[in-house]
Amino acid sequence: MFKLIRDKIPELAKKEGQVLNYATAENDELFVALLRNKFAEEATEFLNSGNVAELADVLAVIKAIIKAAGVSEEDFDKLYQDKLEAHGGFEKKYIGFFPDEQPAPAAQEAPQDTPVD
Repeated sequence: MFKLIRDKIPELAKKEGQVLNYATAENDELFVALLRNKFAEEATEFLNSGNVAELADVLAVIKAIIKAAGVSEEDFDKLYQDKLEAHGGFEKKYIGFFPDEQPAPAAQEAPQDTPVD
């Protein structure tokens, strides 16, 4: 099995007396595929633990994906802000469901005539 590892892991393993074989992903397609796998791994760790500290790992992978895509952090932040402006955030804690569906447990319904954005 192989997976993408952080830059300092080989050095840390050596300091701890561990043997770690590693190679460099020279092919950009392979690197992006490994980043996608790493994203799933890190997101799953957060989902399983609920530990907010795991999101730092998720963010590190997201930033690497953005860089690999050739997008600057400033341009990505603009994309984020545009989405936030167009669709809003999650501050209101809305839970969507169609009229023929039951609301989620512990959900308070908004007025029935609330338009969908």
